[in-house]
Amino acid sequence: MKALLFLPLTVALLAAGASAAAGHSTNAMRRIKLEPVQGTMSFAARAPAFPGDVFALTVPETIGDVEEVLLNFPGHEPRWTGPDAAGAIGYTLANDKVRFEARVVPFCDHLDVWQTITNLTDRTWRHAFSFSCCNPRPVLDKTFQRTYLATAEGPTRIADIPLTASTRPLQLYHLQGKQYPSHTFIDAFQATCATPAADSWIATVAADGRSVLGVAAQEAAFLFSNSEFGCIHSAPDFGDVPPGETRTRLMRVYAMPGDLQTFIRRQARGREALVPSLRAVQRDPAEIGMQAAEIWLPWRDAGHVTLRLPETLSSDLGLLFIDHSRPDMPPVTRADALPDWHCDAPTGALWYSLPLPNGVTFGGQLTPVANGADLLFWVTNHTDAPLTRLSPQFCLIENGAPPFSAGDLSRTYLRTGGRWLPLAATSHQVMAPDHEPWIIAGVADRGPRSGASMPGGWSVCRERADVPLIAAADADGHRVVGLTWRGGLSLMSNGRIPCLHTDPAIADCAPGQTVHAQGRLFILSGGLDRLWQAYSGAP
Repeated sequence: MKALLFLPLTVALLAAGASAAAGHSTNAMRRIKLEPVQGTMSFAARAPAFPGDVFALTVPETIGDVEEVLLNFPGHEPRWTGPDAAGAIGYTLANDKVRFEARVVPFCDHLDVWQTITNLTDRTWRHAFSFSCCNPRPVLDKTFQRTYLATAEGPTRIADIPLTASTRPLQLYHLQGKQYPSHTFIDAFQATCATPAADSWIATVAADGRSVLGVAAQEAAFLFSNSEFGCIHSAPDFGDVPPGETRTRLMRVYAMPGDLQTFIRRQARGREALVPSLRAVQRDPAEIGMQAAEIWLPWRDAGHVTLRLPETLSSDLGLLFIDHSRPDMPPVTRADALPDWHCDAPTGALWYSLPLPNGVTFGGQLTPVANGADLLFWVTNHTDAPLTRLSPQFCLIENGAPPFSAGDLSRTYLRTGGRWLPLAATSHQVMAPDHEPWIIAGVADRGPRSGASMPGGWSVCRERADVPLIAAADADGHRVVGLTWRGGLSLMSNGRIPCLHTDPAIADCAPGQTVHAQGRLFILSGGLDRLWQAYSGAP
């Protein structure tokens, strides 16, 4: 079996408390705020990158396909719901041709705009699209001197592209390799640019070059710009949609610090397969609580999991940190407050650093990648004595992700004897009858003794995991969330929460040194076998 490969992470940089891209980070505790305009398809957004100003989106102006416009605004007065507890807004509407659902989830420097269409007609739609408008008022550029899209020559100012003359100052851009012989919506404008776009993004840069507002579809049907309003559009392509079928597409809108190249790198990462969005758990900064981040799963209905990074940290000095209050587990030291998380603009990573009064500093980082997130936890010893027996606990809470939160642990798995086994089917006993299953397993020849009874209502199952990998699957078994930490000693799940653990030991830390643990969160389609391939490095 091949070793699990982790992306390289800059421990020293984090230990110094510096962002991986100095000057291009935002406070991840602050989120974009959404303000829907009832009776319209529009909403305003206030982003930390543009304090004191708003930008606006209409989602959508039009829905159609190659042959026909299926829905067009105005004429519809949807009722938005939200912002809900997650800050998200949405609405649903339908006519006799199409049912449409929008859901917009805010993060510190971007929006996930989920759009779902259902074909209510009796014909198959070809290259169905939604046409949403972004008005980037904080960086408004009606002359398009600072508005860019990709061409065969690279990122190109629209002002430098020969445009097709039109009765209105607007332009549509085919994608390379996707020039439609005829297209009802596009052809009606008679303003199709002869220069095709090479990618599915369009963006406007602030006049000082230090921030960007951009739109990127996973795959665009076409792009659009209109200098009357300075608006930019990347119309998601839903592909061919047979009668009665439903398709969902994700469009991301970035309101972020950084220059054009920062945006280009970020949107390219975000359009890889199944890249999650991250944000910090909001809390009272004066209170010690969860130093945790939400990982929003890249499926419309899946919600988010929450990683407590860490839940606890202990060493030979005693319990250094606990994110909740237990009279029987008082920490030996306590920081005055928890630090803010920071969001790194080029990667979307979240990171923090927390110095304790006793000279120990620890921190963490989550970096979104295709099919999951890379995880890092580190400890720096600023004391005069070696720091030994370092033992963190990292709790991945599933209760915000309904497809994966089966509390009976019937869809929570370890791998033992070369096969997947639900924790509910292991040889264990539930110590407290009023508890949901709360089960732990050792890994290989490490970790707790098989069959041991533990206080607090849980037991060690007799089976041992082959590797430090625990997983949860949805009801169909197709979508999977998996968690591993290199050097994990045990696996655990508490069905009352429910949660996933693969907690490692960390190497001893000499004075002045930094040690770390690396992990990976897997977010995959294709079932448990696909997870095993990803974990083991199999093709």
